Amino acid sequence: MLFLLLNIVLFISSLTNDKIIFRSSFIFTAVVCSISFGRGYDWINYYDVYTNIDDYLYNFPFEPGYFYVLRFFNWLNINYPIQNGITTLFLFFCIYSFAKKTNYPSLTFFTIFCFMGHYVLSEQIRQALAICIILLFFDVFRHRKIIKGTLVIFLAMSFHVSAMFCFIYFFMLNDRTRQPNTKFFIVCFIFILMAYSIWLNPNIISFLPLIYKKFVGYTEAYTEGFISISRIVSSKVVLIYLSMLILLFHIYKKSKDRYVFFSTKAIILMIITKLTVFLGRFQYYAIPLLIIGIDNYFYDKKRKGKILIYQLYYSICLFVISLVPLWSPSTFDSINDPILINANSKYIEKKISERCMTLNHYDPENEAIIRCK
Repeated sequence: MLFLLLNIVLFISSLTNDKIIFRSSFIFTAVVCSISFGRGYDWINYYDVYTNIDDYLYNFPFEPGYFYVLRFFNWLNINYPIQNGITTLFLFFCIYSFAKKTNYPSLTFFTIFCFMGHYVLSEQIRQALAICIILLFFDVFRHRKIIKGTLVIFLAMSFHVSAMFCFIYFFMLNDRTRQPNTKFFIVCFIFILMAYSIWLNPNIISFLPLIYKKFVGYTEAYTEGFISISRIVSSKVVLIYLSMLILLFHIYKKSKDRYVFFSTKAIILMIITKLTVFLGRFQYYAIPLLIIGIDNYFYDKKRKGKILIYQLYYSICLFVISLVPLWSPSTFDSINDPILINANSKYIEKKISERCMTLNHYDPENEAIIRCK
């Protein structure tokens, strides 16, 4: 239960804001995550692409950014586990670069790991790279440098197209125009309207083959419709988000701190992404907004020696979110059975067979992991 241990350690660290504890827990987490892999199932596709990289000369299996990263490491004759370890260390470097600039880095890191610890840092490595590139250059968005920010977004999109969501930062960060809250809700409405239009007619984006293929796959795989009320109502995660929204709105009403309202907006965005399955990937880009909004408030209260009941409640919510991967039997098994960085190809193939058996047991109609079909 190493994954659970990591979350407990980071939970305790988030309550202290001690720099030594923060750095120690950060290094411990980075080392554990970089010397092991194989959690979840997406990595199987990447492993197969890596071992057969010469078969993909002009037909990219996914966005070109990570493909060329794989090709570069393959050219250096580095095996897949080492490549994965180096890539993971880069992700943690980006996270550390972002966290150290905040007033409460231990809480910042805990927030990021709770949302991204398994599904992004372990499974969705392409999106992890996209998000971490955004985190590394987040100051360009805070200072509203539109040209540089646009270039950063395009760089992130070369790893995962969902990074296009970050254009919303320009409408939210450092916005001193009149009625910024009204503009925010208008942007949210336009975002939902655009998503619904593409859901009804994916041909709108047929000129973007990678995005088009993904949207078609989602519309064919999920028959509940664009919005599933039953799915939303039954979602434990949405209930946690709602409880965090109530907390943050209460803090905002008491403090009148406009930055706290950034966090409130971030949670609203996260709830919106839960309206339908294919919007789920966008929620991770709201995490920086959640962090910077609440960072100063908790830091000031902690500095004044007050009992932070609000922060304790906030951290408990995050801790529960961090346990989401353990709620699913299919991911529970792989999380507790990672592959170490020194594994040879024979052992990796054995683990792939085991993962495929587990996946096909829980998802007989799997179409995502090619090897396991």
